[in-house]
Amino acid sequence: MLKGLVRHPGRAPLVSFLPPLLTSFWIPAHWTLVGATAVKYAASQKAVFVRRRQGPVGVFVGGFQKSAVAGLDYNYRIGSVVLGLGGAYLTHTTFVNGTHWNFELRLAYRFTPRLEALWTHFSNCKQICGFDRSGPNLGWEFLGIGYRFP
Repeated sequence: MLKGLVRHPGRAPLVSFLPPLLTSFWIPAHWTLVGATAVKYAASQKAVFVRRRQGPVGVFVGGFQKSAVAGLDYNYRIGSVVLGLGGAYLTHTTFVNGTHWNFELRLAYRFTPRLEALWTHFSNCKQICGFDRSGPNLGWEFLGIGYRFP
């Protein structure tokens, strides 16, 4: 009779993960619209990103040079500085990034609660980590301005 009430060791990670996931729905979400330009290799390529951050977790979609990007990142905020690290999927490969799956690194500085400047980098980490050797990795680098909606 008590068998169903006993916590099974194999289920502990799932059970411990659920409370933070469920409580994140009550954390206010913020939307940010970003206009950016590439600054390395494919300079003058324009990009647009829409980001949604809820607590420290953010999701983003965007587009640049015939490619769409979508990803998920975790954000660390220290005062006005925000550091984000996550993963991204690019729909097209090019001479800059030869793989679809990439890491995403983002650094932002908030001038006001609504206005921020940011640098975003997409890379398959080939040169530093040696994870993916299937295509070129020059890395996309974007500088932009973001506006946070309430």
